[in-house]
Amino acid sequence: MGKPVIAGTRLTVELILEKLGAGETIDQLLQSHPRLTREAVLEAIGALEAEWREEAAKAREQAKAQGFDQQAIDRAVNAVRYGE
Repeated sequence: MGKPVIAGTRLTVELILEKLGAGETIDQLLQSHPRLTREAVLEAIGALEAEWREEAAKAREQAKAQGFDQQAIDRAVNAVRYGE
């Protein structure tokens, strides 16, 4: 199974997210890729956020099971989320 692509394009979700992470704006992406839509870019961002939330929830449960206190867990999750 291949990587997820943006519907109607051959662009991978991963590529779009990498370009955004490198500082490219949504408007720049849209200019560079005429078949790409703003809605598709926002869906890709939303999918990444949902994946991150799922992974964070799993990490929290694992940390609790290992005896870490809730404040330490929250600090670690926020550090990853906000780059602290």
